[in-house]
Amino acid sequence: MNTNNDVELLMKIISQQKEQYDFIVEKLEHIKNRQDHLENLIKNNSNLNKTNISIVEDKIQYLNTHHSLPIDIDIVEYYNTKCDIQDIEIHEFIDKKGDLYNFIIDIIYKISNNCDKNPIYPLNGKGTHSYIYYWDNKNNTWNKFKKGDNILKNIFMCVHEKIIRKYNQILLNNSNMKNNIIDSGDLIFIDIDGEFDKKFNTIKKTLFSKFI
Repeated sequence: MNTNNDVELLMKIISQQKEQYDFIVEKLEHIKNRQDHLENLIKNNSNLNKTNISIVEDKIQYLNTHHSLPIDIDIVEYYNTKCDIQDIEIHEFIDKKGDLYNFIIDIIYKISNNCDKNPIYPLNGKGTHSYIYYWDNKNNTWNKFKKGDNILKNIFMCVHEKIIRKYNQILLNNSNMKNNIIDSGDLIFIDIDGEFDKKFNTIKKTLFSKFI
């Protein structure tokens, strides 16, 4: 019996179990935060139904009055700093053969939902229009995500870079899973920089649906 190999195997199993435990704890905390958020909305009828705010003409002024100063750093840097991809998230994404854009949206939502003051806010416009606003720390105001302003695009690219780094770590550290990981590279290595503007409206609608 090779004692060293047995110990290494045991330590690896313990590490994997701890990672799964931490992931479950994180999910439970997410559910608790979401529950607290919904309870707060119920207590505040003006925030419960965001469609009521569609009658407000100057939505940026409304947000600046009621939801000011949610973060004190640049919003791209905020998500870059807060984003911490776990191995199990990559494995689940690959196993489900998920859509990378939806994966990034889920990560953005998770980060936003776990902070005290959300730097992203959805509001309905007239008719069927929907808009996503973000906190512009440089100018101390809310602004609307727009195609071509690169704010939302840069957030996506920061998160995407974290996903790629974690993917590469898994590829290097799990030799017994290399075939599965390598075969899934096309799910990870997407040209967000070249595709984003073409997909902007779909991304915005999906992101909006997460936050309402």
